[in-house]
Amino acid sequence: MIANTVRALNTGMFYNCKNLIKLLANDSHPSIKSSGGGYIFKDTNEFVLGCKSAIIPNYITSIRIGAFYGCTGLTSISNPSSVTSIGNKAFRDCTNLTSVIIPDSVKTLGERAFANNINLISVEVGQSITSIGPYTFYGCSNLTSAEVGRDVTSIGEYAFRGTSKLKNITLPNGLISIDQCAFASSGITEIDIPDSVTTINQQAFYNCTSLTKVNIGKGFKTYGIGVFANCKNLSSIVVNKDNATFKSENNCLIKKANNSLVLGCKTSIIPSSVTTIADYAFYGNGLTSLSIPDSVTGIGKEVFRECSELASISIGSGVKKIGPNAFKNCSKLTSVTFSNPTGWTVTTSSTATTGDAVTISTTDLSANATLLKTTHVSKYWNRA
Repeated sequence: MIANTVRALNTGMFYNCKNLIKLLANDSHPSIKSSGGGYIFKDTNEFVLGCKSAIIPNYITSIRIGAFYGCTGLTSISNPSSVTSIGNKAFRDCTNLTSVIIPDSVKTLGERAFANNINLISVEVGQSITSIGPYTFYGCSNLTSAEVGRDVTSIGEYAFRGTSKLKNITLPNGLISIDQCAFASSGITEIDIPDSVTTINQQAFYNCTSLTKVNIGKGFKTYGIGVFANCKNLSSIVVNKDNATFKSENNCLIKKANNSLVLGCKTSIIPSSVTTIADYAFYGNGLTSLSIPDSVTGIGKEVFRECSELASISIGSGVKKIGPNAFKNCSKLTSVTFSNPTGWTVTTSSTATTGDAVTISTTDLSANATLLKTTHVSKYWNRA
């Protein structure tokens, strides 16, 4: 029981008190009361602190920052329809919580609200929430079902990162943006990007090793760095034919304005219309061999980095630049053919006009591979 002199209740003050079953306050306390096994601010009807047996009363309007933070004894919770906001870290580290239903009355869902709930299996996000904040379900490694409300327009950074058992998720038609690492290291096998989505930020689907298919809608405009990097089993990339910015061809994502290939996969065949291969385009995917057509003039940095299954590649006669670390950690790469083997130099600067000459073999393709993946792996390659 707290004394009447207590005015502040700090976040996490009962962290990991897994056997705590009741929180009490004197009726005469000027600002705090106890109800449903938890503490409530009298003037705002804000639920401040809870325990494993807490029942949130049906007049509560908000659940305070960290109200159940570290409540490892909590296995289930019912959020009444009076609740309009759930604060940051409200249910973070509730490691035995198994399911969550967020009612339609909730309009605000705080950052890390359910992060690190390793036994959380299912989530239903209400229809009034417009944004899923950063790290909201981060590290919920047993999450298998997540329903995203129809009014959600943005999914924050790291929101579903590490949800390795989440195989499927349907994104709402009103969604506009997917932020950095939002679904990184999740178990998603296929993703449909709605027509409403305009922006996918860097590494949004990084290391989704079970992902095989990506379907991109017609509204998509902005592609961040390495959005699908390290998706080793990605084999299908399809873009809506009405998309004004991007197109797909031969399982390649290509920017129309400059014919730059920004994303490839294990089944990609680079079209002869492509002029450049953008940074990180094939980073960590499962391709085993590739032919770069003569139309390509530049290969960006880290383009094939971590392509551990890549064994052979032919580089077209039009290529004049290869970025640093383009073939780093391509451990199985043993055959590299240069259609134009003369005039190559290497340098540590992207702006250098001269460099050290490098000898390309027309017969020892393994030696060429060694030059690219180890000897000069971190240098800029240029051809006059």
